Amino acid sequence: MMGAHNSVANRMIESCPGISVWTCICHSLHLCASDACKILLKRCEDLACNWILPKFTSLNSLFQSSSVVITQLHDKMVSTYKDLLMCFMKQDYVNKTPLHLINPENVEHYLPITQIYLNEKHTATELSVFLKNVVREWKLENKIFAVVTDNASNI
Repeated sequence: MMGAHNSVANRMIESCPGISVWTCICHSLHLCASDACKILLKRCEDLACNWILPKFTSLNSLFQSSSVVITQLHDKMVSTYKDLLMCFMKQDYVNKTPLHLINPENVEHYLPITQIYLNEKHTATELSVFLKNVVREWKLENKIFAVVTDNASNI
């Protein structure tokens, strides 16, 4: 419908010069989330579905509201974007840096892996499985001597 060549949007623009054609923000958000989930690891996909998806659902509800919400859109988009950034970036950096200057690809401001919420139970079994997967994925099998825990009651 919004393609570059023989789309409904292009035909409307040809038929009605000066018309403004906008994409559906809800559909665009869905496409972004779907494409992101295609390339994310399973645990990240679970995080996206269990933690981030509800945020997009809330945003989508705002866009589908029957009341006038245009005055709320900017603040809601900024809030949602910051929530997403704080999933993997340092909170201090996200909160103190003007939004247009934040570079989500700058690894210098990423959270350490130990601080990233993984939406899992923190039992000995879950942590063991997670650590084994990380060690295997990063090819660290012969490089780790010991793993130390905080001796929490569920470990």
